[in-house]
Amino acid sequence: MANSLESRGYPVETVPADVVATVTNSLRLVLMLETWRPETLTALTAAAKLTRLMCVFLTGSELFLDSSVHHILSALLRHYTQPGLLAGLDFNMPIPGITSFYDLYKGLLAQYEATSFGDPLFASFVLLPLQQRYGVGFKKLLLSEHDAVFRTFPLQFQELVVPVENYLEPQETDQELLQMYLGVLLSGTVRQQWAPFFYLVMVKHIMGYVFGHQSGQDTAKRSLLRQVMSSRNEILKHHLLYFHQVNLEAPPLGFDLHCQLPPDRLQLMQDIGDL
Repeated sequence: MANSLESRGYPVETVPADVVATVTNSLRLVLMLETWRPETLTALTAAAKLTRLMCVFLTGSELFLDSSVHHILSALLRHYTQPGLLAGLDFNMPIPGITSFYDLYKGLLAQYEATSFGDPLFASFVLLPLQQRYGVGFKKLLLSEHDAVFRTFPLQFQELVVPVENYLEPQETDQELLQMYLGVLLSGTVRQQWAPFFYLVMVKHIMGYVFGHQSGQDTAKRSLLRQVMSSRNEILKHHLLYFHQVNLEAPPLGFDLHCQLPPDRLQLMQDIGDL
């Protein structure tokens, strides 16, 4: 659609009223079919359907922030992320009509940085490929090339359309990604006030790895812990070292803290000479 609009002389950000009406009616028809005649769309995978919805955001904010478009996109997203459909969602498999989902997602991140205004619906689409089941590629793309996303990502826990467990389990063990997580926390690129969801995910995975029971990874664990202990951000340091468990009912952090350091953590810190 973006290319079509440009060929007609419109900037991507400027969407004429007739195009908005066409998109609205098309989305409304899809929603009606999914609701009343779902068998007519079974030939398309959930990934193919959601990818087409992502393309709506690529045309600029004038389209996705239109109240009717926004409402129908939200309804479709919630439909496609129902437990039965979510289980079959796979962005790693080839998607008909899409040469590279990685490249499309890269464009989506760039568009979020430029035009999202922190919109929760746009943020929800951005999160879909970041579930643990899809590996580290999409996460590393976000961290290495589009970290400005974190400055406008105020999505609240109650606004999540996918269970938070999908982003927390299984425990992350990729050492490069964990180092990237810690790096953006220590630099202040990710802050709890700006991006509470990412703050929770990163704190949980870093400390779950450092204080976990994975074997043969002592060097990496100690390196991460030393960096935490060297931080001058006392609040961040406290959150990391005293992290206990995820609890979305514990605002604003979304996790509980130990009242005092557990003995095993204290021992590890003493072993590396930081206390």
